[in-house]
Amino acid sequence: MGARSILVGSDDERLATSLAIAGFAVVPLGASWLDMLEDEVHRLVLVDDGCAPEVLAHLRGVSGGRRRDLFVVRWDAEGVTGDRTAAWRQSVDLVVNPADVARLGALVDEGVAEKQAFYARFREIAGAQGDA
Repeated sequence: MGARSILVGSDDERLATSLAIAGFAVVPLGASWLDMLEDEVHRLVLVDDGCAPEVLAHLRGVSGGRRRDLFVVRWDAEGVTGDRTAAWRQSVDLVVNPADVARLGALVDEGVAEKQAFYARFREIAGAQGDA
């Protein structure tokens, strides 16, 4: 299996290193971030305080179908890793504290698997109705 691509909006080198070790291809979220989020290729996004407000504001406005296909991680020095309430408040799928950088790849993999399982029945029904 090839490397999974993840858009990363952060200058923290620990992120790129940890994600690369876990088998992710890290794509910097640069000036064309809006196009990158809409291109249907990228399904994983990680943002920190530097770009989070602008990117998250955009994500709140995307269609439900596209948002279901994205897995958004918030790199949050003030947050608690895995805090579902904080993730919900921030409109992300997972909050990760930098102290857990060594587990970042595994946390993303677990979160993606959880989200896929959660939406599996929805997609099955929507597909049968032609709404997927």
